[in-house]
Amino acid sequence: MKVIGKFLEQEGRFIAIVVLFFAAILTFHDNPQIAMWIGFILAGYSAEANDSIQTLGTFFSSNKKQKESTCGYSSAASEPLLLQ
Repeated sequence: MKVIGKFLEQEGRFIAIVVLFFAAILTFHDNPQIAMWIGFILAGYSAEANDSIQTLGTFFSSNKKQKESTCGYSSAASEPLLLQ
């Protein structure tokens, strides 16, 4: 039970968002246009979040020899992407 509690503590926000989107889709299942847009928004958010993390990882690993200020500016500019 401790493992499940720790998992829910760490991933609770994400699980709540996914459940909210599924509830919205189930609510609008009679109107496929709205359900389609909700699914499209969820898929777009997922792709953008995944790509931004991969891009930042590649950027930081390829710029290990750069000054820290250069990486600091780019990380500060991309911080909103990480706070999703």
